[in-house]
Amino acid sequence: MTNVSVSGSHVLINDAPSKLLGFRVASAAHTDDWTDALIREFPLWREHGVNAISLWLTGSSGGFARVFTVDGAISTEDSPVVARVSYGYRERFAEVARTSGTAVFERTMRICAAAAEHGIVVVIGVVYRHALEPTDTRERLAAMMRSTAEYFAETPNVILNPFNEPDGVTPLESVADLDLYVRTLKSEAPERPAGAGGRAADPNPAIAALGSVEIVLTDAGRDLESSIAAYDELADCGKPVMNVESFGGNGRGHADDPTFSVASPPEYTIEFPEWRRVVGAWEIDDYHDGGGKLCQGRQSYESLIEYVGGDTSLRNHLLVHAGAWFQGAGAVPTVDKVGAFGRPGTWTNVFHLGHGTGDGTAESPGIGWILRQFKAIRDAE
Repeated sequence: MTNVSVSGSHVLINDAPSKLLGFRVASAAHTDDWTDALIREFPLWREHGVNAISLWLTGSSGGFARVFTVDGAISTEDSPVVARVSYGYRERFAEVARTSGTAVFERTMRICAAAAEHGIVVVIGVVYRHALEPTDTRERLAAMMRSTAEYFAETPNVILNPFNEPDGVTPLESVADLDLYVRTLKSEAPERPAGAGGRAADPNPAIAALGSVEIVLTDAGRDLESSIAAYDELADCGKPVMNVESFGGNGRGHADDPTFSVASPPEYTIEFPEWRRVVGAWEIDDYHDGGGKLCQGRQSYESLIEYVGGDTSLRNHLLVHAGAWFQGAGAVPTVDKVGAFGRPGTWTNVFHLGHGTGDGTAESPGIGWILRQFKAIRDAE
């Protein structure tokens, strides 16, 4: 049994104050293959100190779908799982699968059950902006919250998060809207911790002050300095603070070689006309990829993990985001390059360690280096 709760500024796992460290795996419940691949990693991840993951019922750029009806009920009808291809460059949308809401909820419950066996907490997010319809209203979103909370009300290792990357201002994602959504979640699942937080730091103090919010679940910080500042701003809020998407869209997890000369495993490389992309590779310092998009380098990742890991108050928590790894469709240039791992020239969402020891280099791409840093933090606790 793995039970998560919140008491004051602490997250408790089985009643013990705990620091949550893990990964954002947002679209993992949208296909059976992704769900199976994620669950296979739990033993290794737990050995390295991972005790939390985050996913979204409506998905993310790595694959999203309309899983609720217009009335906010769980949909039994199949709909496309759509991925954002060539994220931030020449963006397209590709149908990569089909699923029903019922299937997504069932896969999510399967993930929760497997996670519980390994002492892992699952932060379940409800709404991803791109999965909404223009006609959606706050009342419909509240109904989605109600359906979600009813479904997971008795799942003890779950934290509920209503909205992905809210700006705190726009209709459907204002502070008042978030308050309604969290109150709705709590009304149907009073035993499950619930919270919210802003995409930027600005709305976070107001969100943290809401009586409904037990834990601040924020996306704030697109670089190391702003990420740490977002934590520091909430140091006296009296509630736990978790960055659920380190560096947001700048946490890419790929590096581009315009010389086409870097020696990389072929199944981790994607050919663009102007460069060769190595998925699961980071440069040391912050850098720009071939399309000019800012990417946070390995040093920024290591420093943010070290900052959170060194917080002895157990107030701060972190879910690491590597978009090209866990939301992999965004790393490919064209729709036809979205494909199963292991076929050179294609890529999809993956969850494994990487090539060899997964050093995060062009020669040994992957996330093994992050897992080893997690383990070092746990060993020092």
